[in-house]
Amino acid sequence: MENPQQQIRDVLRLIVSSPSADDQEAAVKKYFMHNAGFDHPLFHIEPGPSSRSTILGVYQWLLTVASRVDVEIRSIVYERRNHVLIVESVLGVHFKLWPFQPVPCQ
Repeated sequence: MENPQQQIRDVLRLIVSSPSADDQEAAVKKYFMHNAGFDHPLFHIEPGPSSRSTILGVYQWLLTVASRVDVEIRSIVYERRNHVLIVESVLGVHFKLWPFQPVPCQ
C-alpha cells in the first residue's frame, strides 16, 4: 500500500463486506503479509508463518454466518515505523436465520 490511511477503507470493505469467498480470499492474500497479526475484541491471532490463513479463516467464518456485514470506519492510525495499522470500526452483522435487527458492535 502506498498510503494505508487512505486505502484501508476500501480494503476493509472488500474483506469484511464481500459477498464472495473468492474475492475475500484474494483481498486478504493481497493486503495481508503472510505473517500478519490480528487483534480484535473477539479474536487474537499472533503473527507467525501461516497467520494470514488463520485471519482469512476468521473473515470467511463471518461470511458463513452473516448474510450481510455493514462496516463504519471511525478512525485509522498507521504507525509506519512498526508497520502497524489500527482501525476503529463498527460492524453491523446481519446473522443468517436471526429474526432480530443487527446490533452494531465496535
